[in-house]
Parts: sequence; structure tokens; C-alpha cells
Amino acid sequence: MRTSLWKLSRVVFIFLLSAVSMHAQKEMKFADYLLKYENQSEVIVSDESVFKIKINKGKLSIIKEDYFESIILNETGIKNFKEEFYDSELSPVLEYEAYTISKKGKKIKSNLIKEFANDDANIFYDEIKKKEVTFKSLEPGAKKVLKTKIEYRDPNLLSRYIFQKSLPSEKMMFRLEVDNDIEIGYKLFHEEGVDINFRKEEKRKKTIYIWEVYDTEPFKYEMSRPGILYTAPHIAIYIKQYKGADKNSNLLGTVDDLFHYYQSFVEGVNSEINEELINIASAVTEPYDTEEEKVKAIYYWVKDNIKYIAYENGYEGFIPREANLVCERKFGDCKDMSSIITAMCSGIGISNVYLTWIGSRVIPYTYSELPTPGVDNHMIAAYINGDEIIFLDATDQKTRYGLPSSFIQGKEALICISKDEYKLHKVPIVSEDDNEVTIKVSAKVDGSIIKGKGKTTMSGIARSNILARMSTTNDKKRFNSIKGRVRLGSNKFQLLNPVEQNVEERDSMYIINFDYELDNYLVELDDEIYINMFLRELTLIDEFEDDRIFPFVFEYKLNYVIQVDLEIPANKEIGSLPEALYIDNGQFIYNGEYNKYDNRVTLDYSIKLREISIDPTHFDAWNKSVKEIKNYMKQTITLKDKT
Repeated sequence: MRTSLWKLSRVVFIFLLSAVSMHAQKEMKFADYLLKYENQSEVIVSDESVFKIKINKGKLSIIKEDYFESIILNETGIKNFKEEFYDSELSPVLEYEAYTISKKGKKIKSNLIKEFANDDANIFYDEIKKKEVTFKSLEPGAKKVLKTKIEYRDPNLLSRYIFQKSLPSEKMMFRLEVDNDIEIGYKLFHEEGVDINFRKEEKRKKTIYIWEVYDTEPFKYEMSRPGILYTAPHIAIYIKQYKGADKNSNLLGTVDDLFHYYQSFVEGVNSEINEELINIASAVTEPYDTEEEKVKAIYYWVKDNIKYIAYENGYEGFIPREANLVCERKFGDCKDMSSIITAMCSGIGISNVYLTWIGSRVIPYTYSELPTPGVDNHMIAAYINGDEIIFLDATDQKTRYGLPSSFIQGKEALICISKDEYKLHKVPIVSEDDNEVTIKVSAKVDGSIIKGKGKTTMSGIARSNILARMSTTNDKKRFNSIKGRVRLGSNKFQLLNPVEQNVEERDSMYIINFDYELDNYLVELDDEIYINMFLRELTLIDEFEDDRIFPFVFEYKLNYVIQVDLEIPANKEIGSLPEALYIDNGQFIYNGEYNKYDNRVTLDYSIKLREISIDPTHFDAWNKSVKEIKNYMKQTITLKDKT
């Protein structure tokens, strides 16, 4: 009986495997593609990535072969005549081939390549170059084919594979071919609800792992959505250990392994700090008494005197440059700025400021989830002051001491205490009360114009991010930036005499004082004037689209407060005022309230954003609140002649 069942199960298995193989090999005709993808301009026929990991003369050999094939469906698809791949010193492209297959089957080679520096400023691992291929003679029914062969020279830096692209895909495959003396690790993310066909084949000297997905929907782009790694199904791989010529070598698999790998890059850095740098550190900190004041002074000096430039070359993408050199050059990347901060502190006897590895918010993993370099793309410094840890990111030039940069909030950091000790610590998410924007406006009716004065203050990450975006020496551009920050009422708003305060004083609120005039905003009917006192829209919140599927991510939490003080003309009086509105839906608090005085009416309204990310489960409640607020803010007050 057992033998019969075994034979039957084997037959079923072979049948299913054959069915999958037939599905993978089935060649669709152009008419089939048009029918199946009638609303698409291009479809990926096959996207395949194959890692071949071997031991050659006692050393690891790692080659990745990628194959991409797509078919153009209409005239719009012809416009997508470029594809790209990446090349670097640590993962050089050994071979590539790109060509068009015309509708009649003619192969037309494409060898035109443009090279660009990689545009991800946070990546520091390598001098990554983006290479662009231009395909010729595209037409509906033509195919684009791109093949690359890449060598991985560091076995700790293997890439991930994402089972989703910007186009629909007929077939996506990730394949590992690994010698049996090599132990690999892998982890799938977001595979729930995705039909991933997995099989493992044992050969005499190697093991083959294959993951295949068919009929993949395109990646959906939505404004302010999390990065693709938060939602798309993908696999990350790493090598745990391998048997070399005369011993077993351990690589990755635990946080300890990752730390020791990182430690090999920072050990010995800044072993000698020259007298010039020590003298600078001493002079910068001389006015201060406490250790924390000295750390803060050094942190600000680095922000002000070392220009952030992201540049790397091979292992320089991992190794912080010597602080002496950074000081001499007056520029550096994130690692270099962290290096000089820690060295200057060490040079004057402050030993508890450490180099720290961290991933920005585009990376979703914790160290325990994926203990590989794929969890990081940034370096900062960390000051451990008793039970408190202060993160020092000098690449964010405007942020004040004590606050993290917005793009590392909530992320786990790996602090290198010594060659044998590290500490994991989560960067806090800055409270909305520490990120405040206030606008105080006085308003007076002057004929058909509203005019008055205003004052805007900004603190915390709101201050630093806004100033970073406004940073320009062009007077006209800066004026227009300020106008956009304080604009009231409508596009008839005229900004007059703006004066900035505390632009360079990071520990103080950034302030803009201004005069203004607002024409064509009043509505006059007979002897009555109608005014909407909500002079500033709350652009922070809006309704989510009905078909939105991903969370909405904010840069930071925020407390946004607006106060409008309207002087009532001497010949007018005001009728009844709208009731107050208070909403607390868990994600934000809204508060609006009118008050009447002798010759004035005031409106105070605010929104306190309490979450940095809004999950789709809260969209309905959010939209309901926003609709109520919008209706409330449409109300006007009426000024009529005194009786």
C-alpha cells in the first residue's frame, strides 16, 4: 500500500512539475498579449536572475546572470526605449548584451550606453554607476532583450530580488546554484497572497533553489507611499559559511556576524589624531563646561565646516576616511562626517561618542530580521550620555542637536562601542509638540482689500526641513519660497517686507515677520461683507482616494497652529459666530474656535498630526474627519452695518 501511494504521489509530482514547465515555456503570440494586456503599453515576458556561487581553488566565486525580455504593445510603449543596469568596483559588469527583436524576428543590436552616477545620495557602499541602454527600431510587437553578467567580489554584499516591477510580468524567476560546501541563508518578505512556485534540486556537487512567479501585477505608485521594500514580495540572500581550502569560513547569519564584518572596516580608523584637529576641537569647545555642551559644539562645527558630498570608491564605501584628511579637505560623505565627529570628541577626552550604522526609512528591516549589509545605507555618530543616546547626523545641516534627521526616525541603529561590543538602539520618532509651525495673522478690512501683518514660527524637524528646501542665495527664489510658506487667502496674496530671523541659529525658532495685502477675497452684498477667516488652508491633510491601497507616510509628526485676529470696521458689527469644532480620530486632533471681543473677532484653528504613517485601515475614519473639517472651514462670518 505504501509503495502504491509513493508511486502515485511521484506521478502527481512529475505531472505538476511538467505543467509548471509547460506554462513557463509556452510562447504567446502578439495578438495574445494585446488581448490579455489591452490597457498596457509594454509587458515583461521574462525577468530572470541567476546566482552561481562556487568554490574555486578554495575561494568563493559569485556570478549573477540577469535576463530581461519585454514586448512593446503600442505606440506609447515605443517611448520606453531605455533600460538600465548598475556597475561598480565591488560588483563589476563582466558582460552585457542588449538588442531589439523586431516583429519579424530580426535581431538589432543596441550598444549605445550612457553612464550616470547613482542618484541615491544615501547609498555609501560603492561607487555605483548607472548604465543606460538605448534600444533601436522599436515597434508594436518588437521585443527588448537585456542580458548582464556581474561578478560579486565581496560575498557579504549579495543583492535582493524583487518579484514585482513597474510593468506587468509574464514570468519572474530567481535561481540560486550553490556548491554543497557553501551554506546559504535567505528570507522571503511579503510573500503572503503571492503564488511563488519554489523547488529545490539536489545535484551531486551543488544544490539549486528556484523561485518563480507568473502573471505579476505592476507595482502601483502612490504619492507618499512606503518604499517598495515595505510591500513588494522579495527575497534577500546571504552566505552563512563555506568550506575553503583548509578551514571553514563564517560570514553572515547573526547580528554578531554583521557587527564583526563592519568592525573590520572601522578598526584602526583614527588611531592617530593630529595636533591640528585636536587644537580645533579644543578651541571649539573652550567656552563650554559640560561634556554635552562640548559634544554639541563639535557637532555644530562639523555641520558648518565640513561639506557633505556623497562619493565612494570600492571599499571606501564602507571605510570612514581618517578625520585628519576630512578636516584638511573640508568635505566628506556620511561616514567621513561621523569619523571627524568621533575623532574630535576623542581628541579632547570624550570617549563615549561612537560610529553608528543605520538604515534610512526606505529600508524596512531590523537587524534581527536581516543581519546583512542590506539593512543599512547610512552612517552617523551616537553620543551615549548616561541613559540617554543622542544621534548625531551631520549630513542634515539644519537639524538642531538632540533631534534625529527625519529620514532615520524610528529606525534601529547599530552603535559600535568597541571592537568587541555593540549596542542596538531605536531612533525615536520626534513628537509633534517638538515640530511646530505657527502662523499668527492680524487682519483689517480696507475698502475691498484685507491687509495686515503676520508672523510665522517653525521649530524642530519642520524648521530644519523647510530651511533645507529654501536654501538658496538667489533673492528672487528665496522670496518666492517664503511667499509659498506664508501665503494667505488666495493667489491674490501679496507678500510685503518679509524679514527672517534665526536662519542660522539651530536652537532657536525660525521666524518670518511680514506685511501683506489680499485683494478680491471679500464678498460684498448690499450693506454686508462676508469673510472666510480661514486664511490659511490645512494642506497637511486631505482625503485619501477610494482606490488607495498603501499607507500614507509623512516626513514627520507636526503641530500646525493658526491664529487670525480680524479688526471689525468702526461702522460694522458682527453677527453670530460658528460653533467650535473638535475632532480626535486617533491620527490627528483638529481644533477650531471663534471668539468675539469689543472690536475684534479671532479664529484659532490647529491640527496636530500624531502619527508618521497612516494605515489603510484608518482611511475611512480619516476621510470622514477631513470632510467634516472642510465643511467647517467653508463657513463665513458676516459684517453688517451697525443698527
